[in-house]
Amino acid sequence: MTGLIFKDLVNLKSYIKSIALMCAVFLVISIMNESPAFFTGYIQMLSIVIILATFGYDEKVEWDHYAMTLPIKRNDIVKSKYILAYSMVLIMTIIGAVTVTVVNLIQNKDIMADGNMLANLLIASIISLVIAVVIPFTFKYGSEKGRYVMMSIIVIPLGFAALLNAMNVSMESVIQFIEILAKYPIIYPFVIIIAIGISYMFSLKIFDKKEF
Repeated sequence: MTGLIFKDLVNLKSYIKSIALMCAVFLVISIMNESPAFFTGYIQMLSIVIILATFGYDEKVEWDHYAMTLPIKRNDIVKSKYILAYSMVLIMTIIGAVTVTVVNLIQNKDIMADGNMLANLLIASIISLVIAVVIPFTFKYGSEKGRYVMMSIIVIPLGFAALLNAMNVSMESVIQFIEILAKYPIIYPFVIIIAIGISYMFSLKIFDKKEF
């Protein structure tokens, strides 16, 4: 299984420079706007982009067809995607936490100022749940439709919120719900673990039924 993860990392080499450049640009924008949460949100979104890119590479070279001729278990293929995806979320969350800390220190603010650190954890939790939905769908329908699902999950709620705001509909209940979530970060890991478990079972069932 380590080899499967290494294979995906090697395929991602061409993305490294562009990802690093975009991260640098968004970091500068975040510092200028004194909003490190903006940067943490962006880099954590990259976790989804990265895992979808690995699916795209596999589809391009028909990796799954080749893998079935090797002594590789199907559950290892599925498991490797989850390990890579959530490793990326963890790495991006750590980078976000370090960024928030450094920016706050530069601005002579408390490390926990403005709730940016909590926002970093909340964003990581949301991204983790999005990945839990996207991966099974991608195993079933492919990376292209997986991107549509990702965009729908993220864009539709934002668009709906913007519409309500334009119609002068009170967003107080939504804000209160977010505030409640922010008060209980201890529940995030439990919700995420359950979501990942359910997602993994669906993905394994889908991949087991695939014919190559």
